[in-house]
Parts: sequence; C-alpha cells; structure tokens
Amino acid sequence: MADDDEKTIVNAQITESKKERWENAVDSDGKYPSMSHLIRVAVEDQLNEDESGEPDTPSEVSIDFDMDTVIDELDVRFDEVYDRLDRIEASADAQQQDESSLTTEIIDIIPSLPDRDAARMWIDQRTDADGNLNNEYISADEEGRAIASATRLANYLDEDEGVVRQACYRIDKSGQRFWTARENGETWLFNLTNE
Repeated sequence: MADDDEKTIVNAQITESKKERWENAVDSDGKYPSMSHLIRVAVEDQLNEDESGEPDTPSEVSIDFDMDTVIDELDVRFDEVYDRLDRIEASADAQQQDESSLTTEIIDIIPSLPDRDAARMWIDQRTDADGNLNNEYISADEEGRAIASATRLANYLDEDEGVVRQACYRIDKSGQRFWTARENGETWLFNLTNE
C-alpha cells in the first residue's frame, strides 16, 4: 500500500439505488463516519479477503480524511486553471494584434493595379519561363517597392511564409478590392483599384 501521507482521489460511478444503500450504511450506526471511509474499508476488506481468504475487520483500517484540505487543494487547482486560461487569452490577443499588424504591413507593400488582367501581367513579368520568381522587387509606381508574392513578402517582412500566405487569404476575404491569385505554385495578392 502507498505511504499513508500520499492521497489520491479515485472516482466511481454507481447506480442511484447503490448510492442510497451506501448512504444509509454511513448514516445508520456511526461505524462508517463518511462515504469515503465506507468505500476504503470495503475495498480493503475485499482485497485482504482475496489475498488471505479471510475477511478483514474495519478496525484495521485507519482513515485520515480532512474535507478542508480537499477544498483547499481544489481551490489551488482551480486557480491554476484560471491562470492558464488567462495566459491562453493573452496569447490569443497578442497573436490577433500581430496578425493585424502583419495585415497592415502587407497592404502597404502590395501593388495597386487597375484590374485582374493587369495583375496577371504583373505575375507574367515577374516569373521566368519555368514559373520561377525573378525581378519582383521592381517598383510598381513612384512610391517605391511593391511585392505581390507571398514568398517574397515573407522574406521582405522576415515572417513565416505560411503565416504570410494565410494573411493574404484573410485580406482577400475581407470584402474589399483585394484579389489573391494562385499561379505557378505561388500565392499573389493585389489591391485592384477598378474592381
């Protein structure tokens, strides 16, 4: 048997009629001061009987049960769960802020073109005959660098390519004038000004 100072909670499911019978045994003559004591005595008696062939007497079993200690332990465990939930919520909030910041950065960098035909031409000009990226960093307008491919956006922003690709899809689904194209195994994002 385990050290008497170590306690472990064990749960069991029983029918309502057995529960009432056990409660009556606890309430009847004080032989069993609690349901836990009744269960411990019965289990130990059965195990001892199985081992020796003789029934064990209840007086051989010692009970050390303090409900206040159990309640205190439950309070500590609930506090730990609430702390974990708070950390998860804070992490989710930080991730949402990071995604919002990434979305803004991507929108500032992608090219603004009149329509999908212009976007397709952009893709054709920035891929070679094998579909590999070549000169995408060429400026789309006077304001500077414009990048449309998720691969190059990820490199430029020093972000994970999968995260950038997902951000591109979220931007596309935002209901504004953004369009995501999937060409040559690459994800491209454009701001279409005339659509």
